[in-house]
Amino acid sequence: MQQFCGTDSAPVDIKTWMFNFFRSICNLPDRLDLGGWLLVISGVLIIGVTTLTPAWLQVRELEIQQQQLAHTASQLELYHQNYEAVLRAIERSDPLIMQRLAWHHLKESPRGEILVSTEYIDRYAPPPTI
Repeated sequence: MQQFCGTDSAPVDIKTWMFNFFRSICNLPDRLDLGGWLLVISGVLIIGVTTLTPAWLQVRELEIQQQQLAHTASQLELYHQNYEAVLRAIERSDPLIMQRLAWHHLKESPRGEILVSTEYIDRYAPPPTI
């Protein structure tokens, strides 16, 4: 038989050494206590999911609200631009604007004319649902 020195420098039979080595490898799961670690890992995963899911849902809800506010802000910006254009026309004494203001305040409208353009109605449709 082949002899070699082990850790304690005493000659060891190779068959004995290999038997002890493979036995120690086979006993490795028992020494590591994989069942206990498996329970610990599953417990950490369950706690992680139960604590992170509500926070993720809140973040998603806030993202939706942010998108809705951005849409509302763009609509308000469009209103503001339209009012600024009307104000500039009033300052220039634009005859068409003056005539329409007079009709509005007198609650009248000319025959055959439309005072409100329908192209703007489509712009102010409600925001898309997400």
